Parts: sequence; C-alpha cells; structure tokens
Amino acid sequence: MPARAVAAAALVALAVAPAGARELGPAPVPPEPLAVLVYDGRLGNDWTDAGWAPRILGDGAARVDFSYHGGWMIEHAGSLPAIGGLTFQVKALPDFGDFLEVRLDSAEPVKFPSVRVGRAHRRPLDNGWSEVWISMKELSPAGDPFDVIVFRAALAVATTPVLIDRIWLTRPRSPRAITPANRAIAPATRAQ
Repeated sequence: MPARAVAAAALVALAVAPAGARELGPAPVPPEPLAVLVYDGRLGNDWTDAGWAPRILGDGAARVDFSYHGGWMIEHAGSLPAIGGLTFQVKALPDFGDFLEVRLDSAEPVKFPSVRVGRAHRRPLDNGWSEVWISMKELSPAGDPFDVIVFRAALAVATTPVLIDRIWLTRPRSPRAITPANRAIAPATRAQ
C-alpha cells in the first residue's frame, strides 16, 4: 500500500475514534515555572498547527501519527519571553522506544540541534504517560530566538497514534541545580 494511502487511513482511524476514547494528559506538573502555553487540550493563543503527520488536535491530547518519520510543527506569531526549557507529556507504545526528537526553528538562518528525547529527559507518570523536560541549553545552545517547535520521529514507528499534551515553555530556572530529588513531583490524578 502506498505511503500516502497508509497515512490517509491512519488519519481516518484517528478521526473516527469516539470522543470518549480520547485521553487527556495529566494535570500540568512542570519541573520549572510555566511561562507560555503551547498546547493543553488545544493550541494556546498565537500558536498555529503545521507539519506533515496525520493528527487530531483540539479535543484533549493531540493524537499524532508519527509513522513514515512524520512530524508535527507548532508555529508562534510574535515574540516570546526568555525561556528556560520545553516541557510536555507524551504517551506512546513502549515498542516505540526513544523514537521522538524535538527541535526548534526560526525564519532566521539559524541551525538548531535536534534533541533525541531519552531517559534523561523523561519522568514516568501513571497510565503509560511520561513527562518530558528539555532545557534551552540543549534546544538552543546559543540562545537564538525561535518561533517554531518541531516534534519528529527519528525512528520508524507504527501508525498507532502518539498522544502529546501539556506543552509549555518554562521560565528560566534559578541558579540552583536541578537534581532528581527536587525535580520529581508527584503526578496529578489522571482523568480516565
């Protein structure tokens, strides 16, 4: 079956899922103070959907089909305040492993690194969800301004949708070191 037909079938499968079957991510529990809402059940103000992967947004967690190295881009209109990092919650099949990479982008001629989301970025939550936090030092080592966040599959994965929710940009952190002990925050009770 051609790749476009498979992607179209996956999008149809996403669209016909009953509304009650859509999951909400856990309540936001960031490792750092929140600064800018990107997506929390729907896109935040001044953010627009872009990308090339089949996806369903706006009714709970985003459902993204990352098969065929799919990606989801979220673009921001206007300037952003000083940012310390990016936090989001994700739920994917365990078989997907460390498939996800995140990078920033800009209209300016800046090359941002792709950051592969790994164990050091993740904190397990209940019900198969993980909370991810990536510092701006990894996403934009030179501190360059950005207006796009890109989520992309770095590995080949199945058409099973990945859930992404509670995407926030965090404020720059205080000089104190973040350790596993002071970073870990109990997850909120999840709506089923």
